[in-house]
Amino acid sequence: MINATRTAMGARTLRRWITRPLVSREAIFERHDAVDELTRSRAILEQMNARLARIADLERLVSRITLRSATPRECLTLADSLLAVDELAETMAPLQGPLLVRMQKMPASSHVVARISATIDDTPPMNVRDGGAIRAGVDADLDSLRTIARDSKSVLMEIEAAEKQRTGISSLKVRFNSVFGYYIEVSKSNLARVPPDYIRKQTLVNAERFITPELKVLEEKIVGAEEKANAIEIRLYDELLEAVAKESPSILATARAVAEIDALSSLATIAVRNRYVRAQLSEEPEIAIEDGRHPVIEQLVSERFIPQSHRHPSRPQRHPGHHRPEHGRQVDVSAPGRADRAAQSGRLVRAGGEGAARHLRPDLHARRRFRSAGARRVDVHGGDARNGEHSQQRHRPLADHPR
Repeated sequence: MINATRTAMGARTLRRWITRPLVSREAIFERHDAVDELTRSRAILEQMNARLARIADLERLVSRITLRSATPRECLTLADSLLAVDELAETMAPLQGPLLVRMQKMPASSHVVARISATIDDTPPMNVRDGGAIRAGVDADLDSLRTIARDSKSVLMEIEAAEKQRTGISSLKVRFNSVFGYYIEVSKSNLARVPPDYIRKQTLVNAERFITPELKVLEEKIVGAEEKANAIEIRLYDELLEAVAKESPSILATARAVAEIDALSSLATIAVRNRYVRAQLSEEPEIAIEDGRHPVIEQLVSERFIPQSHRHPSRPQRHPGHHRPEHGRQVDVSAPGRADRAAQSGRLVRAGGEGAARHLRPDLHARRRFRSAGARRVDVHGGDARNGEHSQQRHRPLADHPR
């Protein structure tokens, strides 16, 4: 109903905005301006949503890279997401709102993308220990070992053909088993043609098996090539993770900016979809809503929802959006309460027309929580309005609260 975010980061940010509304008028206006501008820039909003859908959870990826538990595919996902972030910033360039302009100034990440793209293969395995995660050309020794391991069969066929030509024994074979390794097998009828550099390895009923110094060296390379290649890949991959982990502060800063952009985009998308309007804030202790609609019920019922108008005085000690229910649960029961919280979290509200919801006082926004008759308290939202911080809860006994 209220969540149209495209990223996990944006969903978390939107939840935080809703549960901790703003108390600074300047911060509220700034967020309203951003959402309002996005609702009037539909083409840009659609492009932003498309870019956001391609961005993975950067915070989670950075955490896994820092802990050295990220897979090669997750590294590529990080690189692709950072590329999408650059495209997102380009898409937002025409926007002029102060909050949106600040969000566009994200740290540069092209060097991280370049390092990952130059190191990780385009189709890496799930686990780096499976081999094939590092791109060809990164390390010469790795390329050589891979060639030996991959082309060992063709190399043996070349050796077999060369030995047949050198000895004139057409039935000569180069074979391998787990006990003796690689060997050259010659039938007993051709033993007279065996060169002197052949070293006898095994005698069979109808054949003799030999090795040569060159074949022994090749055997050591082939047998240990895969193991050595994996060791080199793990070392190069660890170096990559260490290099990317050093850039985690800038990537996390980018993640926070993307999360806020996604949350604003979600607010604008919902506002356009459901015809929300912008609330007006004033110093009058009153909440007035014209033709208000319930954001959830209107989506669930099949009949036409009948708009309702509200006008309530607002006092510090009793917020109209909450009442004292049974069993100590806090329940939001009225349209003014929903509109108040929506406006202070930066959302547009569900009312008849522009300015239909007005006279909201963020400095008087309070919540009562009644736990029991013997232990009652009220949570008053406070915070430094000059810094535009979200409200922080201060607990005081009910008797001490101004009436």
